[in-house]
Amino acid sequence: MSYPGKDFEMKYSLTVVLEDPNSEEGMVSEIVLNLVAEFIREAKKYGNGYYLTITDKEGRFKNRYDLRYDKAFDENHMITYIKKWAKDYWTGKNGSYRVKNLSIKEA
Repeated sequence: MSYPGKDFEMKYSLTVVLEDPNSEEGMVSEIVLNLVAEFIREAKKYGNGYYLTITDKEGRFKNRYDLRYDKAFDENHMITYIKKWAKDYWTGKNGSYRVKNLSIKEA
């Protein structure tokens, strides 16, 4: 997707360690993901103009989020938003993995 009117872009490199909360002791239950989070703002659009794209470095995984009217998003606390997104996305409930460790760095 092209962002011809973008006036802001910020990228973060994420290392996410996930664990299976239902694994038996001694069983391998961790997955390590290397992801990129990219915030883009289109100033001449609606709301706050922000979008978030999460991708893996190999290009196999891509999710886009429209943050224009997301009241939980604060452009001054992007890392906090990523942490909350990860914990909400991988909750460990209903058979899903949960976040064991999360490292975020500016890319």
